[in-house]
Amino acid sequence: MLVAEIKDESGEGWKRITLERRRAEIGQSTVKRQKLRERVWRCPECHGPVLAVLALKKVWHFRHHSPKENCALRGGEGESELHRHLKFALAGALERHYEEGIADFELRLAGLSRIADVLLELPRAGFTVAGEVQLSPLSLETLQQRTRDYLGAEVEPVWCFQKDAIELGFREHYRWLLEQGCLVILAQTQVTVHEFELP
Repeated sequence: MLVAEIKDESGEGWKRITLERRRAEIGQSTVKRQKLRERVWRCPECHGPVLAVLALKKVWHFRHHSPKENCALRGGEGESELHRHLKFALAGALERHYEEGIADFELRLAGLSRIADVLLELPRAGFTVAGEVQLSPLSLETLQQRTRDYLGAEVEPVWCFQKDAIELGFREHYRWLLEQGCLVILAQTQVTVHEFELP
């Protein structure tokens, strides 16, 4: 899960934080990362306690303290690094495309039993965009139902697939989404290796 809540400055309310967006300002400082780990974080969905995972080579994220907690965001804790990276890439692409707002992650949509990977509210344009990164197998019927659910709630769905996934089983999904007039993003992933000496 990419988002958690922390007490606001007044100590009375909670605010949502996406740690990966603050990674550059924190840098590789062990002291700053340790201070973040020691803060009291909670899940924005179930309000249970969560831990900040601040690994040097992974997307910074959160996970629940207890594996017994029943929470809709718990499924995101098993996400791959690729899925987390694509969520950030999709958020950036949507922000650049629409030139309005700052995307948020893992938000429950009012009136739907869905939590969008990425959500971008566009007040000037008068609509909301929900971004979904789809890497795992998904039936065409399920994709169609999720898309219809979003459209029924007046939310514009944007689907993101790996480019090679279209060849490996999402071709019908891709065609159907385009026929519906939905925006589809095909991501081409690559691996970059960085080597450096430790102090």
